[in-house]
Amino acid sequence: MKLEFDQALKKMMAMLNIQVLHTDSSGTGLDQFDYGLRKSLDPFFNFAEFGHILHQNIPSYTLMVTKDSFGVRYALFRLPDEEDGFYMLGPWAVDGELKGPMDRLIKAMPEQSKQAVVEYYSAIQNVTAKGELAMSVVYALLNSMELKQPYVIEEYEEFLPMNFRPDVRSYEAPLFSRDMPYTLLEERYEMENTMLEAVMRGDIDNAIIAFNQMKRFNFHGRFTGSLYAHKAKLVIFNTMLRKAIQQAQVHPYYIDRISEQFAKRIESMTEEDESGLMIDMIKEYCGYVQKYSLVNYSPVIQKVINYINLNLEAELSLNTLSALCFISPSYLSNLFRQETGETLTNYINTIRIQRAQYYLKRTDLSIAAVSSKVGVLDVNYFTKIFRKATEETPTQYRVRERNLMSDKSKKEQK
Repeated sequence: MKLEFDQALKKMMAMLNIQVLHTDSSGTGLDQFDYGLRKSLDPFFNFAEFGHILHQNIPSYTLMVTKDSFGVRYALFRLPDEEDGFYMLGPWAVDGELKGPMDRLIKAMPEQSKQAVVEYYSAIQNVTAKGELAMSVVYALLNSMELKQPYVIEEYEEFLPMNFRPDVRSYEAPLFSRDMPYTLLEERYEMENTMLEAVMRGDIDNAIIAFNQMKRFNFHGRFTGSLYAHKAKLVIFNTMLRKAIQQAQVHPYYIDRISEQFAKRIESMTEEDESGLMIDMIKEYCGYVQKYSLVNYSPVIQKVINYINLNLEAELSLNTLSALCFISPSYLSNLFRQETGETLTNYINTIRIQRAQYYLKRTDLSIAAVSSKVGVLDVNYFTKIFRKATEETPTQYRVRERNLMSDKSKKEQK
């Protein structure tokens, strides 16, 4: 039950870009609960004692919502069956409320540390009504468990353990201006790697969750200030995604095709297009991994599949493909079935039908021309295998798809 709760909580908070920390009275991990702010301000801060004090002051069956001395919001609670553990959600802030605390902290800082303060506050997730919604969902999630009594939500204007006031002389230490940006940079790169790993797996949901977590970090310097800068940012993003799917053994032909497609969209984009275009890129690149990744196949089968996909109009007999790999036809046939779970003939026909569906839907080529482009010279045979796979003739498929596209276009115009 606790594992299911933990997974549901983290997934929901990830969608809102709010960090979840599960720790205990030893304070494990607490040095990063605020992205390393207190650790950088006070290198001698006792996080073990801090964890013990927090645990002792979180009431049972209570979802606490509070602010710290830097104006940043957190939520804390304990599960009934945990003697020592507790959860800490945050940081986040409501739009506009951080300016005062940030200005006060900047005034206390030496000149070389002021930019680090700005970097810290830039990394805080700003929410509006969804912050209250998030706590309502956490509250509902807590009360969905079988409990002796229900949880209540309590707001604390001042929760003493969160009232951190280090000696201002510690602000002079170079550790703050050096370590604070490094900590945030490390976290951004961790989220970036998480996103790229998800893209490499073709995992759209987790790639978008990681991307949304990355969005809370504000970019500075060469990536802001002009449309050219925003385009430069997306060119780099396109390159990163291209490298990610290359690791998934997607053939360079497909990588070049999708990369060029987005290069053209980046060229004609506006600043308002940025976020939506990046989401489109993640979805499309993940889709290419799902469709074209050969990472789970042996080099021989990778070579055969790529050859089929790139040479659908060519001779694709078992003898031709086995000669391409310098192995016997029977060995290739057995190996292909073993690795893909289907016969070579079935795979080739599936690819031909999928390609034919694209031509029938998107072009005005005749049925004979479509048949030829997918490597079937006998139109009657093409119609036979198409009907077997789709329960429609090529003509019926084309008419139905065109009608659907027409209906959709009319609805969008309304």
